[in-house]
Amino acid sequence: MITFLHFYLLYNLFPLYLMWLDKRKAIKHKHRISERCLLTFAFCFGALGIGMGMLYFNHKTRKKKFIFWVPLFCIIQCYFIYQLW
Repeated sequence: MITFLHFYLLYNLFPLYLMWLDKRKAIKHKHRISERCLLTFAFCFGALGIGMGMLYFNHKTRKKKFIFWVPLFCIIQCYFIYQLW
């Protein structure tokens, strides 16, 4: 179980990096990472990283899709991890 938690936390660094990268590209008016890609990572056990990126970088905080789906995915993933424990 400890290995799974380590993997989960390590995996969530990549979605956090994607949020930072998308925020940086938004500031520089460059080609962005699609919302579908970010939400897919949130769905695939990356909700913690996407949520932290939303809060830390103040990115996608006005998008209703992100405000609704990311916390929901995070709750579902926490429940799943709890059931594995």
